[in-house]
Amino acid sequence: MSEEAAPGRIDTPGPQLTVARERAGWSLLQVADKLHLDVSTIQALEADDFAALGALVYARGHLRRYGELLGLPASEIELACARAMRLDEASYLKRIARGNARSAGRALTVPPAAVAVAAVIVVVLALIWWAMRMPHRARPAAPDTVPQSAPNR
Repeated sequence: MSEEAAPGRIDTPGPQLTVARERAGWSLLQVADKLHLDVSTIQALEADDFAALGALVYARGHLRRYGELLGLPASEIELACARAMRLDEASYLKRIARGNARSAGRALTVPPAAVAVAAVIVVVLALIWWAMRMPHRARPAAPDTVPQSAPNR
C-alpha cells in the first residue's frame, strides 16, 4: 500500500478500492454493473460504511469481489477489511441495537380491509362446509307422477 495513493484512511479497504477504480478508469456505475450491485452499495463500500450494507458478512464478500475485479491482492483486501471491521464493529452494533429497539416498540397492525376479506372467506368456507354436511333427503314424488300399477288379471 502506498501512502500517496489516497488521503485519509488508506489502511481501510474503501480508499484502496476508490484509488484502484479511478486508476482503471471506471465509474461507480460501471463497477456496480460488473458486480451486479447498486451504485449506493459501491459508494458505501468506498466510504467504509459497512453498517449501510446489513450484516458484516455481506460487506466482507462485496469487498472481496470488488478487490478481485480491480486486481487487488486478496490478502491486502482481507487485511484492510479486518482492520475496517474492527473499527466499524461498534457503530454496526449500535445501529443493530437501535433497529431492534424501534421494532420492539411497534405492534403488528393489520389493515381493516384485510380483516374484512378474511372474514368473508371464512364465512363462505363455513357455508360450503355446512352445505356439504347436511343430509340430502329424497324429495317425495308429486302425486301426478306416481305410476299407475297395472290391474291384476
